[in-house]
Amino acid sequence: MIKKLICFGLAAVAALTLAAGELHPETQTFLAGMPSGLAELQTKAIREAIAGNGALLKQVRNSRKVDTVPPSGVTTEELSFEGLPIRLYRTPGPVRVLVLYLHGGGWVLGGIPSCSRFCGALAEQEEVAVAACDYRLAPEHPYPAALDDTVKFYDWAKQRYPGARIILAGDSAGGNLAVAAALRLLDKRKKTVDGLILFYPVASLQQDRSESWKKYGKGYALDSRLMEAFNDAYVPDAARRAERYVSPLGTDLKGLPKTLLITSEYDILRDQGEELGRRMKAAGVDVRMLRFDGAPHIFISMPGLDTFFDRALKESVAFTAK
Repeated sequence: MIKKLICFGLAAVAALTLAAGELHPETQTFLAGMPSGLAELQTKAIREAIAGNGALLKQVRNSRKVDTVPPSGVTTEELSFEGLPIRLYRTPGPVRVLVLYLHGGGWVLGGIPSCSRFCGALAEQEEVAVAACDYRLAPEHPYPAALDDTVKFYDWAKQRYPGARIILAGDSAGGNLAVAAALRLLDKRKKTVDGLILFYPVASLQQDRSESWKKYGKGYALDSRLMEAFNDAYVPDAARRAERYVSPLGTDLKGLPKTLLITSEYDILRDQGEELGRRMKAAGVDVRMLRFDGAPHIFISMPGLDTFFDRALKESVAFTAK
């Protein structure tokens, strides 16, 4: 029964009432193919794990470990740095740019397979390598464990490719970690990473009263109650959710590097992500902001949303080429 609820593409799907022309056709098909009760199941699994019973969460995590074969010509190498699992994607030749990718999943779900398709596709570029890591997950390892691992990931990159441009990238919770790590490196070491690529990032864990949060809180790939469970798992102490490396939206963003920031129209995180971009610009950061009209959350990691994936890849290729 669990597998029937978790796996995508099953015959028993949720019936959604969608206004004509409101969503991109790929988004309509994707959302209609999401199993009924999936968000509720994931939320229950997280809540049980927070309470000390991780059995259901383990099942949910195992169901998501679907890897992608990299494109022809792109090789992968399984590595480890101080206990942190890392996968490197690259083509032969020198490495001019190294993109460090941080997967989404609310700091609770996901892993290297979650972002394997994007990492492999981006690594097809000449002189561009991409690496992904399995940072520690909450609630077993709450904040700042994932952030500590992200900084460790950066240290590995600098040791492995000292002359390369280092770009931090990520989607959703991974985008949050990318920004937080860039800020921490700036604050603690006076180091600036060479760029940020952010797909629908979590910009704040504080209460969100935005239009997008209210309008798309259920039935659009990331439900608000599930996001709240993610937040509770990652930062159990609500008093800490205003901290700079948790909710960068409310902090000084001056000094962050050139950024590509892409949001999805039908996403509860849309407004906070776009507000992050506006505040970056106000702080003097060079930001290219794009909203993908008709897109849902999660398009970078789930099959069936190729229009948005391909456009995001094209934008990322252009960003790394500069």
